[in-house]
Amino acid sequence: MNTKEKATKEILKKIFESSTKLIMSKKDIKKIETYYKKNSSKFDNVDDFIASNEKIGCLVNRLKSGKDEIGKQLKAKKALQPGVLYECVVAQTCAKAMGLRNYVDLETTPISKTPKEAVKYIKESRYTACAARYAYYKKSDDSNAVVQYGNPAAGDMGIAINGQECKIEIKDMPALLMDKDLIYDENGKIIITDEIKSNYPGYVKYIQEFNSKTSMIDKMGSNYKLFDDGDTKAIGFVKSFLDSSDIDIIMTATNKDELIGLTPELIDYTFSDNTPLITVAGSEIRTTGKNSLANAFTPQYLNKILNEKDIAIEDGMCRVKANSKKVIGWIHGRGKDKDTATRFKISNAFFVKSNDIIVDNDYVKFPKEKIRQSKGGVSLHISIKHTKKEIGNVILQASKNINVVDDSIPQIA
Repeated sequence: MNTKEKATKEILKKIFESSTKLIMSKKDIKKIETYYKKNSSKFDNVDDFIASNEKIGCLVNRLKSGKDEIGKQLKAKKALQPGVLYECVVAQTCAKAMGLRNYVDLETTPISKTPKEAVKYIKESRYTACAARYAYYKKSDDSNAVVQYGNPAAGDMGIAINGQECKIEIKDMPALLMDKDLIYDENGKIIITDEIKSNYPGYVKYIQEFNSKTSMIDKMGSNYKLFDDGDTKAIGFVKSFLDSSDIDIIMTATNKDELIGLTPELIDYTFSDNTPLITVAGSEIRTTGKNSLANAFTPQYLNKILNEKDIAIEDGMCRVKANSKKVIGWIHGRGKDKDTATRFKISNAFFVKSNDIIVDNDYVKFPKEKIRQSKGGVSLHISIKHTKKEIGNVILQASKNINVVDDSIPQIA
């Protein structure tokens, strides 16, 4: 057993031998996120934000890195990134389980004033110092630490135990494990690119099945279920995807807010009652993904849509009534742009950015060449239905030396 494997097992031992629930429930995290979304434009600092609502203020004051993150986004007039508070809660919970009670904001603290226990992991990490955002540590002990990162290559978090750092991926279940853009041809059939063949070969079979049954054009506006219920090969596909990454532990919580850790090699585990450790029921092919291309990749399909929507074209300029029932119309942004129309949506597949549009009385006009086409997407979702006790026993079989604590049973101090 190498040093990394020993460290991984020690971290799991800390998690499963402790009665550790998240330091804040997912329900309370959602309360903060909802309040922030509705009221963030009123504040530019975290103290005023906290003072504005007693219940929300009490919740925010329980957080360390989460509180600092809220303050930074308020100051920058930005929306909270999805899942960032959950990551902060999991990191603080891990620190609690490891007995790390000291905390430092590495982004705002000069290196000269950063505690030496935390500096060690910034400097010795293969990631740059600017990637490390927050750290939990113990005074006079530089062998253990929890570090939150801001660089995707570094993972969400690093946990160092006995001087060995492990890469941690934090997932809020049900979790989006992977999201890949897709493009399609004029018939709506997904194009299996060389990148998909080489980097995501497990997807090829499912994309081919999709292409044989339907098309992105026929399914436009809806999603396609990627796996059938009980598809054990699909779970094996998830395992192969994780095995190809360099993640040491996936840190998450059960639906009872119990902190748990999973290693990639245990993902395809099946319990004695034939229920899998994870399910992939939410995985899907989406006809409209998150990203787009500046130019339509299906020009014939675009012309068909423009004709169906009664959009007039003259000298390369498109013209349509802004309130036409045939188009979707103006779409508002998110976060700081929630009150601003950021794009004009022609259909589920095509749109134009607002800065490329001329408003002419009741009409909107835009160059045809400025019409963007949304890519499709394929996403891999995983979820967990089992308790910490049940999952811990799986870890016990693998590690042979962990006495699992059942968080559903009150513990005697």
